[in-house]
Amino acid sequence: MMKNKKYRFYVSLCHGWCDGTISVYAIDEDTAYNRAIDEVNKRLCSAFPELSIDFNVEQVESEDE
Repeated sequence: MMKNKKYRFYVSLCHGWCDGTISVYAIDEDTAYNRAIDEVNKRLCSAFPELSIDFNVEQVESEDE
């Protein structure tokens, strides 16, 4: 059985990078990327339901933890 690993991502809003990171747990990088995108989308929609905000995530260099 594969163990979940912690992945960290930088977040950009409106083509500018934010301070800090978002962390998710997943079995691989692709799943982690999708979870990070979903989480940022959920938070933005909750905070600003009427706005359409361009965003992206980029994985921080991985660290074995």
